Amino acid sequence: MIIPMALVIIFLARFVMEGMLTRHEISVHARVSAVKLATESGNATVCETETMNTTGGAGVQREGEATACTQNAETGLQAERPFFEALETGASAWTDLARHVNDGRPTLDVVSDANGSMEFDNPPFLANAGEIDSSQRFMLPKNDLWPDDERWENGHDRVIWDELARENTTKLFPRLFPARNR
Repeated sequence: MIIPMALVIIFLARFVMEGMLTRHEISVHARVSAVKLATESGNATVCETETMNTTGGAGVQREGEATACTQNAETGLQAERPFFEALETGASAWTDLARHVNDGRPTLDVVSDANGSMEFDNPPFLANAGEIDSSQRFMLPKNDLWPDDERWENGHDRVIWDELARENTTKLFPRLFPARNR
């Protein structure tokens, strides 16, 4: 009587463990594909698909795929204005302050959708369960909004210093902007 109950518990534990591993691997692949695309520079309208190399135990078949695509991060905004529009409005009194920032490219997010499945070959009662699907979605901002170039190297020290010099208020801030002379 104990042996059949032990077998049922072992098989169910294996089923749960394989399901957890499959969901975990799919989640990891969704994140990895999003991070990979988010940190790449290049074409803004890109989709990349990767087949996941998943390995199951004996009698388990697992497979999956992750697709990461870029999308405009501000699509569908209703309660808020787009970022650069709000920035330019907020800095309207200091027109030189915001003109160095916006290069006209859209703000992008990377959305990764990963789908995977597992299927048991044996024992028969698990094989009869058929294919069990799992899916994950992960979103991440694209890492090229603030590129490493001279526009950002010293912040806005030079521009702010020039604005302060117009009203002769630079004497109030003699050492606040160290990159003012670069």
